[in-house]
Amino acid sequence: MAKGRRTDLPTAALVMEMKETEGRSENEISKLTGVPAGTVHNILSRAHGWDEIAEGEVFKRHRQEQNKALEQANRTLA
Repeated sequence: MAKGRRTDLPTAALVMEMKETEGRSENEISKLTGVPAGTVHNILSRAHGWDEIAEGEVFKRHRQEQNKALEQANRTLA
């Protein structure tokens, strides 16, 4: 299998936050973020090394930042 470019941590954190806080489907997340559907699936299922990445402190910090940004956007749109 050909190796593509690894998704950056802030984008991967956004993928996880959109699923967990907004309950969006993998297809919705893919369309909204521009991340390929297969990559979205891998991130959410913690496959291909995403399990180790998701447990890292930097990734956790990015998730917190993405969560705050999503909450702010939701308040603005409400």
